Amino acid sequence: MNLEEQKSRIDLVASNYHLSGEVSDKDFDEMFHTLCLSWLKPHLIGQKRVLQLGYGEGIIAHGLNIENCEMHIVEGAENLADEASRSMGSNVTIHSSLFESFKPRTKFDCVVATNVLEHVQDPLLILKNVYEWLVPGGRVLVTVPNAQSLHRQLAVELGIQNSIYDLSPRDHIVGHLRVYDVNALVNECQLAGFRVIEKRGFVLKVLSNSQQMALDRTLIQAMHSISPLLPVDIQANIGLVLQK
Repeated sequence: MNLEEQKSRIDLVASNYHLSGEVSDKDFDEMFHTLCLSWLKPHLIGQKRVLQLGYGEGIIAHGLNIENCEMHIVEGAENLADEASRSMGSNVTIHSSLFESFKPRTKFDCVVATNVLEHVQDPLLILKNVYEWLVPGGRVLVTVPNAQSLHRQLAVELGIQNSIYDLSPRDHIVGHLRVYDVNALVNECQLAGFRVIEKRGFVLKVLSNSQQMALDRTLIQAMHSISPLLPVDIQANIGLVLQK
């Protein structure tokens, strides 16, 4: 897939998912983003220049837009880049560019890559680029969906999927090209030159997003809240802190 085809694909995902009012199960992703923010924000304390890969729903971007920090966002979907420019304010710099084409003029102290690597054509290339964009000792905060999540393991047991690595219909809607397990993610980050200094999981999930809509919201929130107490391998999302 060439860069023009990649651009068309992510523009389509942005229109059909991120900017669409017809997707009914976004609440669960928003709850994850809120939980993720509580993990991300302490890592940004004292950072002078931060780059976020992708704008998405904007929840992470708005949550990380803090004082005394020069914030940049690179977004490949033109319609999402426009939305970011309208909503983020003048103190955030928006770069309308594919990650593969992005060439920053200066280095960053920290790069935030939440649920990005599962979307891109060549994640190792992106990680190697990010490595070059960082100052010495700079950090990357990464999250991805987890192939070993309980809900995927149950889907295999019930015959809904053949493998935990199969992409579901929803994976295709949101533009996922792959799903990582913990070892695969760690190995890829190390191949790019990074040292893994922290690993954690987010969200106990036993049902698909659409199935969870029948559950009480208080129960869903509780399943999110106990995440720090649980093994990383069984949770819906993996988080890593990487250092250059």
